[in-house]
Amino acid sequence: MTNPFDSISERLSNIEMLLLDIKHQPGSSIQVSRDDLLNVQQAADFLHLKPPTIYRLVADRKIPFSKRSQKLYFSREELTAWVQAGRRRTREEIEVEG
Repeated sequence: MTNPFDSISERLSNIEMLLLDIKHQPGSSIQVSRDDLLNVQQAADFLHLKPPTIYRLVADRKIPFSKRSQKLYFSREELTAWVQAGRRRTREEIEVEG
């Protein structure tokens, strides 16, 4: 019996590949500079983590990434948003809201 999650994962990978293709087409309204895409080592350096930690986060699907031709790519903008999404409010902010 086929695992339904394998099918979903494959479809999501195909969507990611299509989006990457669109981003890199000339004249596309979605333009990404090559400097905005990072490999594993660059993503690790950017986040001040070690590459094995990046691979674990990818395996656990806890970090935004794209995969193309067996290579992982990370958007600097998406990584920044991912870090910012984990922001915790300060005590002062909680007291003001409370």
